[in-house]
Amino acid sequence: MFVIIWKEVGFGVVLFLARLMSAEQELFDAAKIDGANWGQLHWHITIPELATVIEFFSVISVITMLSWVFNYVYVMTAGGPGNSTMVTELYIYLTGFRYNQPNITSAVAVLLLLVTGLFIFLELRLRGESDAIEGVA
Repeated sequence: MFVIIWKEVGFGVVLFLARLMSAEQELFDAAKIDGANWGQLHWHITIPELATVIEFFSVISVITMLSWVFNYVYVMTAGGPGNSTMVTELYIYLTGFRYNQPNITSAVAVLLLLVTGLFIFLELRLRGESDAIEGVA
C-alpha cells in the first residue's frame, strides 16, 4: 500500500501544482477584494479551477487500483504471507497459470470486466450530469 501511495501522491502533486500555477491570479485577488475568506476562496475558486484535474486524477487512480496493483503485489509479496495481499488480478493469474483452472479464471475475469465497466459507466454518467449542470449555469 505504501509503495502505491508513494507513487500516486507524487504524480498527483505534480498534476495539481501544474494546474494551480496556471490559474489566473486575478480571480483570487478579486475574491479577496470582495471579502472572501480562506474557505470561500478555496470552495468557490480553487476547487472549480481544479475540477478537471481532480476528475482526471481520480480516473487514473481507479485504473491503477484495478489494473496495476497486480504488478506491485506480484513483485513484492506474491500474494503472501498467506493470502493477505491477494488481489483480483493475482487470483486470476494464479488460478489460470499456476493451478490450471481456466473455467474459474474466465469467470473471475468476466466479473472483473463487469465491475470495471460499471465504474466507467458511473464515471461517464457523473461527468454527463456535471456537464449538463455547467451548461445550464
